[in-house]
Amino acid sequence: MTNPLQLRQFDPEFLANFQKGLADLLNLDGTDALPPIFKLPVAVALTEDAAEQLCQRHGIADHDERARHVAAAIERYKRRVQYHYAMLKGEAKYDLDMQRAGEITNRERDDWQRRFDHLKRQQKIGNRKAQMTAVQRQFARV
Repeated sequence: MTNPLQLRQFDPEFLANFQKGLADLLNLDGTDALPPIFKLPVAVALTEDAAEQLCQRHGIADHDERARHVAAAIERYKRRVQYHYAMLKGEAKYDLDMQRAGEITNRERDDWQRRFDHLKRQQKIGNRKAQMTAVQRQFARV
């Protein structure tokens, strides 16, 4: 049986790239200056306004180009399968300082389950396409 936290653990390469990119966007000296929630090796359910909070905390105006990039980075974080597990198996959402900021509702859980099912279907389609491409290449050599 797999530990639920193992399902939520990020690939170290993704985590390092995400942290470095976010630190660069926020003009921080390094990843140590990131909010505590982004230093964790596992995905944690975020509040809906996490990107806005992050921008406000670092003095980035809403209309600034960097605000769009910060929001896009947070969305990439949320598209990871580990985040889907956090929303499906977790109990609460947290703010940037790791303070409990509310419960995950059944409606949100259902929405994330639909997203998760869609992600799994897309992966299966991608795997089938990769297999077909490999077969086509093999026959092209003959």
